[in-house]
Amino acid sequence: MVASVRIGAAGGRLVAPDYGLAVVVPPGAFTSEQLVSLQPIENKAPGARGPAWRIQPEGVVAQQPITLEWQASANERNGARHLRIATQGADGIWRSAKAGSDSDGIVRTRTTHFSDWALVAGAQLRPSAADVGLQQTQELAVVICGRGDDAALPGEEVHFACQADGSAVLGTGAWAVNGTVAGNAAVGTLSGEDTLGPARRNYRAPAALPAQNPVAVSVSYRDPFDNVDGPVQLVANLTVIDPQAGCDWLKGVNTLVTDLEQDYQWAGGDDIGSARYAHRARVSGRLQRDPLSPVGSVWFAGSAETGHIRVEQFYSSAHAQDTIEVSADGAPFYDPAHPPRLRVFVDLATCKLQFLGQVPVSARHLRTFQGVPSVMDEQLSGLSFRIAEYTLAGRRSFGEERLLPVQMSARDGAEWVVPESHREFTGVSGTSRLRWSLKPQ
Repeated sequence: MVASVRIGAAGGRLVAPDYGLAVVVPPGAFTSEQLVSLQPIENKAPGARGPAWRIQPEGVVAQQPITLEWQASANERNGARHLRIATQGADGIWRSAKAGSDSDGIVRTRTTHFSDWALVAGAQLRPSAADVGLQQTQELAVVICGRGDDAALPGEEVHFACQADGSAVLGTGAWAVNGTVAGNAAVGTLSGEDTLGPARRNYRAPAALPAQNPVAVSVSYRDPFDNVDGPVQLVANLTVIDPQAGCDWLKGVNTLVTDLEQDYQWAGGDDIGSARYAHRARVSGRLQRDPLSPVGSVWFAGSAETGHIRVEQFYSSAHAQDTIEVSADGAPFYDPAHPPRLRVFVDLATCKLQFLGQVPVSARHLRTFQGVPSVMDEQLSGLSFRIAEYTLAGRRSFGEERLLPVQMSARDGAEWVVPESHREFTGVSGTSRLRWSLKPQ
């Protein structure tokens, strides 16, 4: 859970400042106090920009419209046009209200219910990001998402699909790579011409990795059906890679700097008991090259040293008056005398990377049995994770953002996130958002 707050009849506001998202509840919207919370989920909406959010409690109908405010980041905007906040109905269709707005840098919409919400864009350059090998090509197209009314729900705009728009060619021009019209041999070139069909260009990567990488392919776009707003730059960030370059250069790297971000919330149970989990971490650390790395591999080891971790867990037995509460709010637990908790393994033959480890934090474990509380011996909490088979493909820094399954018992998948837990529920217990990066120094 990224953020939560209890809001009653007087109204209130829930803010996740790191993500630019706010839920504004006016007075009279709730007849009783509600725990309002935000949880990131995978954004599967057509025209998706950034992560989607599950706003809870589900099933509660507000008596007054609630306002959702989304201060879109530079990456979420990235030259996109007509940003809106959309929600998915029971029929699977994503819709955004026509009454939604995008002004003073904030995208807004109003609703009377909580569910899954996503930021979507009406016009964008696709793909917005991609890897392109040296002297290989990537087609780009201006696409329009969800233009038109929804006959089933008057006043709603349907975001049912994204497709290359034949009319977009009427409003496009000044295609460029890193600001150079049509590009050049150093950054890559663009080919193609405007016709009566959709606005498209083919990007051809240069023969050598560009100094500024990824490269920004941009196009000036003006909606031919919009006579109010001016043109906007639509941008796609393409990373030029050299799949044949190998990764032996890592043998000369002594240090990797890592940044990790993790968000996880889940509630569930079985015939033994129930539990609630809320984990959030923003940490950084350093990994040093292992001089004993075996032939054909490069290993690194280190620990998270700075940042902040927050943990809230609650367990309740189904058969006795027995509960356990775990709470933590502070910097990662770091002891230089302790063996490294983060490890990176690189196979030099395949240029594939594995990144795994544990990010602990000092925590209080309180057990209450038959009404009598007692502090338990455990002193740490946190999370473990595994990223597997990440392909380096000529990159000089590594990382991505993923939604990974949370598996507390058998690790039957190649990649996972695991919270430290007093209970091991079988199967997958939700998903955790994990953003990680490794930068050589």
